[in-house]
Amino acid sequence: MIDNHHMRTKDGYFGFFPTQIRLSLGAYKTNPRTQWVQEWPGQVVLAGSSVYWTEGVERGINTNTMQKFFDTVQVEQLNGLTDLVRKPLTPLARLTLGALIVIDVHARDVVMQLINEKVPILLHQIATIIPQFFV
Repeated sequence: MIDNHHMRTKDGYFGFFPTQIRLSLGAYKTNPRTQWVQEWPGQVVLAGSSVYWTEGVERGINTNTMQKFFDTVQVEQLNGLTDLVRKPLTPLARLTLGALIVIDVHARDVVMQLINEKVPILLHQIATIIPQFFV
Protein backbone atom coordinates (compact mmCIF):
# COMPACT_ATOMS: atom_id res chain seq x y z
CA MET A 1 0.00 0.00 0.00
CA ILE A 2 2.73 2.48 0.96
CA ASP A 3 4.82 1.50 -2.07
CA ASN A 4 1.89 2.20 -4.40
CA HIS A 5 1.35 5.61 -2.84
CA HIS A 6 5.07 6.36 -3.07
CA MET A 7 5.13 5.42 -6.77
CA ARG A 8 2.08 7.58 -7.57
CA THR A 9 3.60 10.53 -5.70
CA LYS A 10 6.95 10.04 -7.43
CA ASP A 11 5.31 9.81 -10.88
CA GLY A 12 3.35 13.00 -10.21
CA TYR A 13 6.47 14.78 -9.01
CA PHE A 14 8.54 13.86 -12.04
CA GLY A 15 5.73 14.78 -14.41
CA PHE A 16 5.11 18.14 -12.77
CA PHE A 17 8.51 19.79 -13.21
CA PRO A 18 9.11 18.99 -16.90
CA THR A 19 5.63 20.30 -17.67
CA GLN A 20 6.19 23.46 -15.65
CA ILE A 21 9.58 24.04 -17.23
CA ARG A 22 8.14 23.69 -20.75
CA LEU A 23 5.34 26.12 -19.93
CA SER A 24 7.74 28.59 -18.32
CA LEU A 25 10.06 28.54 -21.34
CA GLY A 26 7.16 29.65 -23.50
CA ALA A 27 6.25 32.38 -21.02
CA TYR A 28 9.89 33.55 -20.89
CA LYS A 29 9.68 34.57 -24.55
CA THR A 30 6.54 36.68 -24.07
CA ASN A 31 7.04 38.31 -20.65
CA PRO A 32 9.70 40.61 -19.22
CA ARG A 33 12.20 38.53 -17.26
CA THR A 34 11.57 40.52 -14.08
CA GLN A 35 7.91 39.51 -14.29
CA TRP A 36 8.66 35.93 -15.36
CA VAL A 37 10.89 35.21 -12.34
CA GLN A 38 8.04 36.08 -9.99
CA GLU A 39 5.41 33.95 -11.73
CA TRP A 40 7.10 30.53 -11.65
CA PRO A 41 8.44 28.22 -8.90
CA GLY A 42 12.06 28.81 -7.95
CA GLN A 43 13.50 25.59 -9.39
CA VAL A 44 11.62 26.19 -12.64
CA VAL A 45 13.04 29.74 -12.82
CA LEU A 46 16.59 28.49 -12.26
CA ALA A 47 16.23 25.74 -14.87
CA GLY A 48 14.54 27.96 -17.44
CA SER A 49 17.03 30.75 -17.00
CA SER A 50 19.88 28.27 -17.52
CA VAL A 51 18.28 27.04 -20.74
CA TYR A 52 18.11 30.56 -22.18
CA TRP A 53 21.61 31.43 -20.98
CA THR A 54 23.00 28.34 -22.70
CA GLU A 55 21.09 29.19 -25.87
CA GLY A 56 22.48 32.74 -25.81
CA VAL A 57 26.07 31.58 -25.29
CA GLU A 58 25.74 29.03 -28.09
CA ARG A 59 24.32 31.68 -30.43
CA GLY A 60 27.09 34.10 -29.41
CA ILE A 61 29.74 31.52 -30.24
CA ASN A 62 28.16 30.45 -33.53
CA THR A 63 27.62 34.01 -34.79
CA ASN A 64 30.65 35.61 -33.13
CA THR A 65 28.40 38.00 -31.17
CA MET A 66 29.42 37.09 -27.62
CA GLN A 67 30.20 40.70 -26.70
CA LYS A 68 26.74 41.77 -27.86
CA PHE A 69 25.19 38.96 -25.80
CA PHE A 70 27.18 40.14 -22.80
CA ASP A 71 26.23 43.81 -23.21
CA THR A 72 22.59 43.49 -24.16
CA VAL A 73 21.52 40.39 -22.28
CA GLN A 74 23.79 39.54 -19.37
CA VAL A 75 24.27 43.03 -18.00
CA GLU A 76 20.70 44.22 -18.64
CA GLN A 77 19.17 41.12 -17.07
CA LEU A 78 21.37 41.36 -14.00
CA ASN A 79 20.55 45.05 -13.62
CA GLY A 80 16.85 44.22 -13.90
CA LEU A 81 17.11 41.65 -11.12
CA THR A 82 19.06 43.96 -8.82
CA ASP A 83 16.42 46.66 -9.36
CA LEU A 84 13.69 44.13 -8.63
CA VAL A 85 15.29 42.89 -5.41
CA ARG A 86 15.17 46.43 -4.01
CA LYS A 87 11.37 46.42 -4.23
CA PRO A 88 8.90 44.76 -1.85
CA LEU A 89 8.75 41.01 -2.61
CA THR A 90 7.30 37.92 -1.05
CA PRO A 91 9.84 35.94 0.98
CA LEU A 92 9.75 33.14 -1.59
CA ALA A 93 10.32 35.53 -4.51
CA ARG A 94 13.23 37.12 -2.62
CA LEU A 95 14.77 33.69 -2.03
CA THR A 96 14.42 32.77 -5.71
CA LEU A 97 15.94 36.09 -6.78
CA GLY A 98 18.86 35.66 -4.41
CA ALA A 99 19.72 32.29 -5.94
CA LEU A 100 19.18 33.55 -9.49
CA ILE A 101 21.38 36.60 -8.95
CA VAL A 102 24.23 34.40 -7.69
CA ILE A 103 23.88 32.19 -10.77
CA ASP A 104 23.60 35.20 -13.11
CA VAL A 105 26.73 36.82 -11.66
CA HIS A 106 28.65 33.59 -12.21
CA ALA A 107 27.21 33.30 -15.74
CA ARG A 108 28.24 36.88 -16.46
CA ASP A 109 31.77 36.11 -15.29
CA VAL A 110 31.92 32.99 -17.47
CA VAL A 111 30.83 34.94 -20.55
CA MET A 112 33.36 37.68 -19.78
CA GLN A 113 36.10 35.07 -19.46
CA LEU A 114 35.09 33.53 -22.79
CA ILE A 115 35.28 36.97 -24.40
CA ASN A 116 38.63 37.87 -22.80
CA GLU A 117 40.19 34.57 -23.83
CA LYS A 118 38.71 34.92 -27.33
CA VAL A 119 37.13 31.48 -26.99
CA PRO A 120 34.09 32.29 -29.17
CA ILE A 121 36.33 33.33 -32.07
CA LEU A 122 38.48 30.21 -31.70
CA LEU A 123 35.46 27.90 -31.47
CA HIS A 124 33.83 29.60 -34.45
CA GLN A 125 37.02 29.14 -36.50
CA ILE A 126 37.24 25.48 -35.49
CA ALA A 127 33.58 24.93 -36.37
CA THR A 128 34.13 26.34 -39.86
CA ILE A 129 37.31 24.30 -40.46
CA ILE A 130 36.15 20.89 -39.20
CA PRO A 131 33.49 20.28 -41.88
CA GLN A 132 36.19 20.67 -44.55
CA PHE A 133 37.88 17.50 -43.30
CA PHE A 134 34.76 15.42 -43.85
CA VAL A 135 34.07 16.43 -47.45
